[in-house]
Amino acid sequence: MKHQVCVTLSALLLAACTTTTGTGRGPASYPSADISGGGIQSNRYAIRNFVGYGAQRSMSVDGLAYVAFPERPATDEEYARRRMICEAYVLAFSSSAEASGLPGKKFVTLWPLIDDGVAEYLVARSGQQIVDAGDCAGAVNFYDYVAAMEVISSARRSKDEPALEGRGPFLLAWSPANEKGQPGALALVLDFSRVEERENVVRLMRKWRNDIITEPSLWDNGWSVLELKVAITEMLESIGPGLVTFSNWLLADEDEEERTVQ
Repeated sequence: MKHQVCVTLSALLLAACTTTTGTGRGPASYPSADISGGGIQSNRYAIRNFVGYGAQRSMSVDGLAYVAFPERPATDEEYARRRMICEAYVLAFSSSAEASGLPGKKFVTLWPLIDDGVAEYLVARSGQQIVDAGDCAGAVNFYDYVAAMEVISSARRSKDEPALEGRGPFLLAWSPANEKGQPGALALVLDFSRVEERENVVRLMRKWRNDIITEPSLWDNGWSVLELKVAITEMLESIGPGLVTFSNWLLADEDEEERTVQ
């Protein structure tokens, strides 16, 4: 779906051409995030991608995650929260444009959009440029809820059948990437519905990058359950108990010293 370009693209991202709750807000103040080293380490690329509808089914990556919201923001407060989450997202990861054409395995965390042009514009900009320009307003305004619900439905077909009933976002991941949507495949689910504080969102995104994605032993050719359970537990303990729930299959007892699930 293409939107009428009624102003410059940058202004379009801020205001859109349609009425959206909270579009009058300026860029949120934001705590600094440690993004030293970017997302590219050891030929394993922890990258982000704003992906338009036309590209969502044609990606070639090794691991795949989505930032999935189930519905539009109903209040100004929720709209501002989503802009804040977007800012944490863009600061935590290298853009897919930076890793384009480079060798090595790629684990991409996606933010789906309804407009290919807006997606291309955001992908070409650094995280700091997006934050400074307030362009996360566009990432919220043009968010693809149809694609998000398809992803949520795929995750609900996971072996443990997660309910996914909160406001989100849900961080939903598959390894290998082609496991997405397969009956009985193990979707890694992190439910951020209760996370409110900016510093906690920044910390979660940073640890998702550093402690999970850039550790290929956790996901290369399928989830390594025991190691992943330790990493996820440490990740969530960093923000305090009870704020984030995660996949039930990580809670199961494991008798073997090591198991990889594919």
